[in-house]
Amino acid sequence: MLQARLWLLLALLAGRWLCRGRAGLCQDGLEPREIWGGGTKCCPHCTWRAGDATPCEASPDHDCKCPEGFGCSDKPCQFCQRLPRCEPGWEPRRIGTENFQFECKPCENGFYSSSRNSQCRNWTDCESSGYVTLRAGNSTHNSVCSLPVGPLERAWIPLEFPSSTILAILTAVAVFVLILLTFLLHFCIWSLRRDKKFPAADLGLSFPRPLPLQGEESHSIQFPEEEHGDKTAEEKISSLSLKVYSELR
Repeated sequence: MLQARLWLLLALLAGRWLCRGRAGLCQDGLEPREIWGGGTKCCPHCTWRAGDATPCEASPDHDCKCPEGFGCSDKPCQFCQRLPRCEPGWEPRRIGTENFQFECKPCENGFYSSSRNSQCRNWTDCESSGYVTLRAGNSTHNSVCSLPVGPLERAWIPLEFPSSTILAILTAVAVFVLILLTFLLHFCIWSLRRDKKFPAADLGLSFPRPLPLQGEESHSIQFPEEEHGDKTAEEKISSLSLKVYSELR
């Protein structure tokens, strides 16, 4: 509860300070007042009751005769009428010479209004002041200017490759990969064919010879051992074992 009271007191002090600061812009007996079309003006102090929009007789200025949010409905300002609430991007305009009517109209191209009930203003011309346009203006915002980029800073800006260049690079990479795969396939086929041309005997591998059939045993025993001098040691052992086996039978 104490904290709420402290916050309320601070808010009242801040509001009073703002009012004093705003009133300090005008001379004694005058007060700043928002007028039609935007901006403020020092007007004589007038008190209006709630719902009362009669012109202030103490002020000869038409902009100060009506309270905020109202405007003179005729040239002598005998009556006040409520002004329309124009959104940003629009401006209030007065129509007529004797009797006035107010309406909201959009800002034309090259103009903007950033607050309610404000007049449309020209966009800032950045190039005429030696700057570059960082962001173009629209109906609700002014143009944003920036310092021109120097040659050294411009060199750091990455360049965007066009789509045709990217397509050419991708095509070259695809062709290279295809050629590489074709070369590897031919190399594998050549390796397989090369292995088939060299049998196991050419590689220095020796396999045991099969034993002779039974019909050939007697025929091999009839020849003397001298006739088989060109036999290898394994063949001699094989024939000797067959001879011993036949004698044991």
